[in-house]
This record gives sequence, structure tokens and C-alpha cells, in this order.
Amino acid sequence: MGLRIQGAAILGTVAIAMASASARADVLQQVLDETHAEDTLIAYATVAGDQGNLGASTGLYVYEERFVSGQNWYGRSMIKFPLPELPAGAIINSATLSLKLKENPRNQIVATSLHQMLVDWEEMQATWGLAKAGTPWSTPGMAAGVDYQAAAQDTVAVDNSPNVFFDFDITAAVTAWHSGAANYGLAILGENPTPGDAVLNFYSSESFQSFDPDTKPVLTIDYSIGGLVGDLNSDGFVGIADLNIVLGAWNQTVPPGNPLADPSGDNFVGIADLNIVLGNWNAGTPPVDGGAVPEPATFGLMVLGAAGLSRRTVRR
Repeated sequence: MGLRIQGAAILGTVAIAMASASARADVLQQVLDETHAEDTLIAYATVAGDQGNLGASTGLYVYEERFVSGQNWYGRSMIKFPLPELPAGAIINSATLSLKLKENPRNQIVATSLHQMLVDWEEMQATWGLAKAGTPWSTPGMAAGVDYQAAAQDTVAVDNSPNVFFDFDITAAVTAWHSGAANYGLAILGENPTPGDAVLNFYSSESFQSFDPDTKPVLTIDYSIGGLVGDLNSDGFVGIADLNIVLGAWNQTVPPGNPLADPSGDNFVGIADLNIVLGNWNAGTPPVDGGAVPEPATFGLMVLGAAGLSRRTVRR
């Protein structure tokens, strides 16, 4: 997806209502701190060998063929997190994992990809050779198609922009997890540029900088509740029945959070609600006994006539 500069602090889990209609769109955002995520780095050096468990690291490193002290170094990271609870019937529109870059010391543009993990691992046990105690990777350092999916969830070109968030689209993984697939998290991999070495360090769930508290990874899920916009009676079609619901409550003030006759969510049944229904007229599949459905322009004239005969109540 790309680069995002974050402004104000994000604290805890925040649900933001974005629109109101029979299908309501919301955004849930969660900071992946130590209580909401596990993450770790696994690393290997051609002389020093497996670097052991690095689960307490404040960095999520990605490096390939980093030549230091006469040897090459290899590192990749993983992160996993339980999905926040979503309302029943929620449909995921998009999901994003945002990682904040701490440093890119080689000043290279590194194609960085996130891959869905296929095997379970433990933050405080994983090493270059082991996914967890007693369970080795299929090959040291993990293998594509066995330990993690070969196809990337998303690939982002990460440049030398420290203290900036980079956004990765993980909609496919989150949708699968929400549908009941095993959630083993994501692998964070970097493609070695030519020429040069890939060396990136993202802040982990354990990170904290007094000058910049917003360093931890952030999960953002955009989801909808309900299905078809304008389908107020939930029969899978926008038509007469939905129009009658609006007209039946015309000019009335309704309680907050009642989207049945008030799809606009302004607590008043009027033109805004009518426009939502007429703007989505004939959407969906007509009921078997629905019969012929006039065009919305015809209803527009009918409703305007009805509105002219009715006295608009005062909104309080």
C-alpha cells in the first residue's frame, strides 16, 4: 500500500464510525503492544551461526547478506496477534498492518513483503533453526510454501525514512483468520537489492521511545455491519418495502443507533434517508413476489408530493 505518516498518539483500541446506513462502515484500530502481539527476530551468521532466541528484541530486523566482521548475516522477523473482537456479521473491507521504521543504515530501497505464516511458532522460543522448542522449521530460517506462504500479502518499497510508518495490506490474511483459518501471524521478509545489502529495522511490540511513544505496530481493520446499503428490511433488495419504512416514519425523530428507518444516522427521518434508498434503488435481488418495480424518479415525485402535504416536525 505505501507510506503513512502518523500524527497524534493512538491509545488502545479505537473504533471509529465512518458512515451510517443499513450497512454501516467502521474502522477498528489497535496498537500491537506486548499484551496484543508476539513478535521476534530470527538471525544467522555464516561464522557465528544461529543467534538464538531474540524474542525480547525491541526491533524487527530484515537483512540479507549483511557483511559485517568478515561474515554474512541473515535475519527475518515474524509477528502474530489475535484479531480484535468484531461485531456479529461483520464483513472485512480491508486490513492494514503499519510498521514504523527505526533505521535503514544502508540507505537502500528494500522491497519488503509480508507473508502469512503456515506453522505455529513461539516468541520466546523461535530461533533460526526452531519454530518453537522441539519443533524445527522445515529448513533453517524458514522456507517459502512450507513455513510461510510463498505469495506475499503485500510488498512495499521501504526507503530511508526513519520514524515513518509503512502500511502493508493484509486483508486476505485477516479475512481468512476472521473466517476461522489458523492464525500463525506473518513473516516479514526483505528482498536483497542489487547492488547492496538489505538492512531494515522496524520497531517491535516491545519498543518505546520517550521522544516518540507511537512506535509500536498498528493494526487497522475497516469493516461493515450489514449488507446492502438502503436495504432497510434486510431482504437483500432495495425497493418498495424499504421506501415504505422511510415514509412510515417520515418527519419523525428517532433514537440514536436505530438505522432501520434512519439509514443516514442523523436521528431524523427525512430527505437524507430517502436519498439513500432511492440512490440504491433496485440494488440486490428482487423478492420472488416483488412484482414490477417503478423507477426511483416516479417515487421521487410521489414522495415530494407527500412531503409537501406533511408538516415537518421541529428537530430538537
